[in-house]
Amino acid sequence: MSLEDTWLSEYQSAKLIYWDHVGKLKELEETAKYIAEKANLPYSNIKGNEKFLFDLLAGVFDKRFIKIPPGNYIDINGDGEIIIF
Repeated sequence: MSLEDTWLSEYQSAKLIYWDHVGKLKELEETAKYIAEKANLPYSNIKGNEKFLFDLLAGVFDKRFIKIPPGNYIDINGDGEIIIF
């Protein structure tokens, strides 16, 4: 069981991303708050950007996205730049 919870140690907060056209927002928010509480994480929400999501799903890869090849990982250098290894 402890192995299943190890992923939580890497998170600092829980955030619900919502869109205006998504129904049952109150129910989703209640669920997200419950999960955040159980995981002992601070909760917040933010309005999603539909263009960002549509571009991601359409495969538009500009400076908003980073593509990490299989077998590689990312890190941040001392200058705050993202480096792919």
